[in-house]
Amino acid sequence: MAFNILIVDDSSTVRSVVAKTLRLARVPIHELREAENGQEALNVLRDHWIDLVFADLNMPVMNGVEMIDEMARDGLLETVPVIILSNEGSLPRIEQLKSKGVSAYIRKPFTPELIRGVVAEVIGESDRGMPNVLLGKVFCEVLEEFAHSFGRETDKDLLPRTVKTCLEATMSFRGPLQGSFEMMAESSTCDDLVRRIVGEEDERISSAKLLDGGDALREMTSITCGHVLTRLGGEAASFDLTSPSLRDVCSEDWESRLEDPETVGFVLEEGPILLRLSVAEDSVCV
Repeated sequence: MAFNILIVDDSSTVRSVVAKTLRLARVPIHELREAENGQEALNVLRDHWIDLVFADLNMPVMNGVEMIDEMARDGLLETVPVIILSNEGSLPRIEQLKSKGVSAYIRKPFTPELIRGVVAEVIGESDRGMPNVLLGKVFCEVLEEFAHSFGRETDKDLLPRTVKTCLEATMSFRGPLQGSFEMMAESSTCDDLVRRIVGEEDERISSAKLLDGGDALREMTSITCGHVLTRLGGEAASFDLTSPSLRDVCSEDWESRLEDPETVGFVLEEGPILLRLSVAEDSVCV
């Protein structure tokens, strides 16, 4: 499920930061709207379907508290959660806002991890409702356990826009959830995966057969997908998974994947990797 989100703040810089943090937190977004004050926010709320509001308190024309009071009078607070983002840290102030119907209060500055946790709590969604939330953690666990390496999730804006030779492994799944999982990496990064999986000290590492970067990418794709599905569907869930297919991709494919909002970016040493988990909405197979 992707959400329609409204960001309310008189600072365009803060609005941009919130939007970027939501992307880094991998909160699934269908539509993102902005307002400079409470009055503009009310106009948006009355004309558009909004699932979640992030709002500042100190704004001209109509501040955050006045906006919340108006939302309460209109009955909007009963259906639209509001998360306050503010510099203020007064506990009585926070309790007062929550008594008015505010769902959560986050003090600036904030991190993607904090935003991710609060959103999951506020909207009452499990990881199944936000499937990409788990992807980064699971992939790093697989890297550490299977490839004896450490990767880090990164802002896709920091990854190279063009690549040389690149591979993509793709697999699909059906069961309590259905969809697909793809992993894309430069050929040199795939070769590096082989060395890390087998161990550079192994004298067989020079074997051309073992230096199969595509095979390593396929195996990483299969393992990661399996673990993510277990975490999303539970240990009792049963899935039918296809064997990962492999294809060469061009720089245009890489750039297109970078622009995909469902894609998550990683770095293994200096090698960029892109992951995408696509889960169909209401995907329950019978």
